[in-house]
Amino acid sequence: RRKKTMKKCNTQIMKEIKTLEEYRAKWIGIERANCTVSYLQGEEPVLPDYDYETTRANVDYLDNEIRRLKGLLAYSNVTTIVEGFDMNINEALIYLAQLKQKESHYNFLMGKNKISRSTSGFGNANIEFTKILYDQDVVREELKKVTDTIMMLQMAIDRTNLTNMIDC
Repeated sequence: RRKKTMKKCNTQIMKEIKTLEEYRAKWIGIERANCTVSYLQGEEPVLPDYDYETTRANVDYLDNEIRRLKGLLAYSNVTTIVEGFDMNINEALIYLAQLKQKESHYNFLMGKNKISRSTSGFGNANIEFTKILYDQDVVREELKKVTDTIMMLQMAIDRTNLTNMIDC
């Protein structure tokens, strides 16, 4: 008999993966805290409520479920097109990272003074000038385009993740 499948959106699956990873971390934490017992010579050790096989079974189950859901999400990310951008989710996430790098660089360029002055040497100091070799107005326009594209792309990815349904 086949297991009944249900449909979940990408966002639900991402949240479920996060929750499963948190449960897994708790099981590992409990194991680390309880897998040994310390006691003084002549005392009877007080054993914690720890069972290796149960812990391993739970961690293995969680690992399998995380792997299954991440596989479904990965498949969705390479097969689902982000509306308005003519690229799949995976490509859109890469593009988003590239845009954020551009944004950071444009902000760096915008932070430069058109001409800056520095002094070198002692006593008989030399004055050195540094001049930018680009038009900050052009950079400002590019920065605005990139910032607007980042905002639209993030919303499009979020919308896709909320509306794309996967059989789980």
